[in-house]
Amino acid sequence: MDVGSGPMTIESPKSLSSNDWHQIEVNREGREVSLIVRSEAGPDEITEEVTTDTFPLLDSDGKPFLSGSVFNLHQEFSKIYVGGFPTEKTAVQESVRSTDMDGKIEGLMIGGREVGLWNYKEAKYIEGANTRNKFVPKEKSELRFDGDGYVKFDPELYYLTGTTNNFVQFKFKADQREGLMFLAGSIELGYLAIKLQEGRIVFNYKIGADGDLVEIVSRDEIELETWYIVKAERDGSAGELFINGESVGIGRSQMYNMALNGVSDLYFGGYPGSDYEDIQDKFFTGCIKEGTIGTDYIDISQTANITKVNAGTECTRKIQNTLSFMEASPGYAQMAAMPVNGSISVSFMFRTSATQGLLMYMKDSTELFYISLSMLDGSLYLYAHPDIQIVTKSPQTQQFLQFNDNKWHMASITVIEEPKKIIFLQIDDFYEANSGEKQNIPLLHGTEYQTFFGGLSDELRMNMKDGVTENDGPFIGCIRDAIVLGEYVDFQESAGITGASLGECGVLGTIIEKVASTTESAADKEAKQDKIAEEEYDPISLFPEMKYGSDPPIEGECKLPVSPALDPELSIESGFRFGVKMGSFIEYIKKNLPEMMVDKSRFQIDFKTTHSDGIIFFMMNEVGKKDFIALFIKNGKLVYSFNCGSGPSYLETDFIVNDGKWHSVEFSRVDKHGKLVFDSIEVKVPDHSQYSGGSTTNLEVRPNIYLGGLDESMRNDETIKRDLQINNRDDIPGFIGCLRNLKYEHSKNGKSRMKALGTKWAKNNMVIPCSEKVESGFFFGPGGGRIRAEKRFRVGLDFDITMMIKPRNLTGILVAVKGRRDYLILRMLEGSIQFIVDNGRGPITAVFKPNDPSEFCNGKWHEIHAVKAKNVVTLSVNKIFAQPGIGVPGVSSTDTNNPLFLGGHPRPGRFSLKPGEVNFVGCMKDVVVESNPVEITDDKIFGDIHSHVCPTI
Repeated sequence: MDVGSGPMTIESPKSLSSNDWHQIEVNREGREVSLIVRSEAGPDEITEEVTTDTFPLLDSDGKPFLSGSVFNLHQEFSKIYVGGFPTEKTAVQESVRSTDMDGKIEGLMIGGREVGLWNYKEAKYIEGANTRNKFVPKEKSELRFDGDGYVKFDPELYYLTGTTNNFVQFKFKADQREGLMFLAGSIELGYLAIKLQEGRIVFNYKIGADGDLVEIVSRDEIELETWYIVKAERDGSAGELFINGESVGIGRSQMYNMALNGVSDLYFGGYPGSDYEDIQDKFFTGCIKEGTIGTDYIDISQTANITKVNAGTECTRKIQNTLSFMEASPGYAQMAAMPVNGSISVSFMFRTSATQGLLMYMKDSTELFYISLSMLDGSLYLYAHPDIQIVTKSPQTQQFLQFNDNKWHMASITVIEEPKKIIFLQIDDFYEANSGEKQNIPLLHGTEYQTFFGGLSDELRMNMKDGVTENDGPFIGCIRDAIVLGEYVDFQESAGITGASLGECGVLGTIIEKVASTTESAADKEAKQDKIAEEEYDPISLFPEMKYGSDPPIEGECKLPVSPALDPELSIESGFRFGVKMGSFIEYIKKNLPEMMVDKSRFQIDFKTTHSDGIIFFMMNEVGKKDFIALFIKNGKLVYSFNCGSGPSYLETDFIVNDGKWHSVEFSRVDKHGKLVFDSIEVKVPDHSQYSGGSTTNLEVRPNIYLGGLDESMRNDETIKRDLQINNRDDIPGFIGCLRNLKYEHSKNGKSRMKALGTKWAKNNMVIPCSEKVESGFFFGPGGGRIRAEKRFRVGLDFDITMMIKPRNLTGILVAVKGRRDYLILRMLEGSIQFIVDNGRGPITAVFKPNDPSEFCNGKWHEIHAVKAKNVVTLSVNKIFAQPGIGVPGVSSTDTNNPLFLGGHPRPGRFSLKPGEVNFVGCMKDVVVESNPVEITDDKIFGDIHSHVCPTI
């Protein structure tokens, strides 16, 4: 191996027998290298020989090698050879003596990832071989979940359906305090569930269509990264929860029909839907193994009939070697103190577009000795005890060298006392500066140093002496691959983290520069001059689900129809509204388009939104191939990304675009160079962000264009999420807002012009016209819908709710929650508003009855305010109070522990309501319960409801 300081050869003393399988592993962390050679005499009889060596720190002149510990590969020019290499065109060091292997190779892994040997670029003189009969991977009985996956089983294979007794047991080790671990049942007929909630283990069961929810919660919180055995038993109506063999809770249902019937769902690790009203938990993060249901062991073998989504079969956590420090939440990582023995070496990679910040700070246990690396105006400053200062300047011109170009750089700091006392700073493979020989340097014996990355606590910063660092402000950017005093850093295990986030680098900086509008080609002008008949636009036939008609039905004397009327001003220029239903998107199929896009592509589109995330445009290659092109909004900024097969580009604005106004975008590419134009202004980004990585320049995609969102399988595709750098979401968010004027560059016979796609879609999934006659809120349609404002809600002694409503009917539920006997309901009945609470001793009622039954459906907003205080209920409409209702003294609490619904209820029979008295039709907004605004997300919405906008016609 050679990392720039000259070849180093490690030779294993282990002799290898011919015609036998052996396993070789090479590991390098910084300058430390190990060679491991393993042999297997029989099953599990594995022996290994470990040989190690270390690259020298200093050259013959007593200076650190300029290459440091960086192994530089070039994405375009570096190559990987297996089994040999072409000697006539490959330059290698003379110490590489062997050129060809005679034998078999399989199971190659680089950086923990498998490399498929048959996916080669070039090969000579090879042929297939029988797979190995040693070092065969064992079937694992473990499942690993990382907070975004699950395993689906066939419930018919387990003893579940039709049983009055259930037994579920498994071992688990959690990395997070929340998450659904087990679910078995059906939406209609009940279920069993085991989950983590606020660090406690919870066993839920609900048997039968009208069954009550039983919840058993462990007393103590679990310890993370610790194995537990959980056992849940149900015997008829009674349930019991065991942790490590000890009973931690019991519960009992009030129902009598206790057979669990119709089990259609069986999941471990999470549930991908939101249709279980009582189960909206996060996915589990951690490991599960040795599961049993009844007398049956859970089968996760390769031949098992299971579906795995983002779930591994080995309980090993990936090393977290990257930290992101965001501008919105600056922070720091604090390492444990480590002893020194004659030298100090720290190296790490960093990336930033900020001009200043503290990258790294070390202090010893006496707090007298220190080392700091900070940035000011893009240049790096290394300060060390007692008064050593090194600044990155050009040796020739003495100009400051800057490293805030949003590219990855390697920084290496070395303190030695032999052959002389000196401190070195190395950046990448080209820059080195040193302090010169010094009388005093930081202490290198008999002490420990604590290391900080990215910043400091306020207390430490206040107590820091002057001159310790050039800049002590927070670092905004990313740090990865840190090696501190010879130890490779796993930030999750080795550091206390405040503010910073683990995982992929999430900080990207950009610059915007105003340029002249792009000029039109002659072909574009010619196309504009052509008199082409305007595309016919008929919203009635294009959007049948809107049920537009010439005379929409109106209830009673209400001002507005129960279904929104057709906006007469709609045209193709109005655009299309996305996001009123979860999973909305439009799919176009243009069969000849991929051929035109191979060398270059150009698209235009207009958008407006007030939301911070959402996919606008997406095309991709077949599953398993990397080519794609995407336009999306992330954290309020516009991102254009494409991949020609060997690495994505990433062009991002450094300004917010979700201001609710119309904006025009053009996103184009020539070969692997991309350009993004926003409102006739070209968005300038760093050079490396403009280009698709690697050497490939052709873009190969399918003819399917997805607008405003993706289908369900693509939304949850881990590869797509990784390509778009959307790693912190359960799925890829759809666009919420309006899109119009999607055009693509059509090339034929050497001429190009922009052509509109318009309404010639292959599929419209819940996208509606973008009428301007809307306002904010949630529209409850005549098909019936409800919003689950709270999953479990206890009314108790007091209750307070306000809301704004604009009804289109006279009768329907506004708010409802039911306990075993007690309940609370706020509803409309034939034009009046009723607030009814039952504390267990009969209903307490307040009624607001207007003079005109149609007064509240007059097309205007009305404020409803309902209050329960012990056994008294009050109701006001538009600040006018009705006669209060007073109940039996001494009975004050309304005992409920079920969902709180808005606009309807799934079981109206519990309130003795007739079918026509359930569904509210109209608009609702600004719901506030107990002084807390209700946050309404897609997973809380059921039925015929349009999110985010209310029609006004």
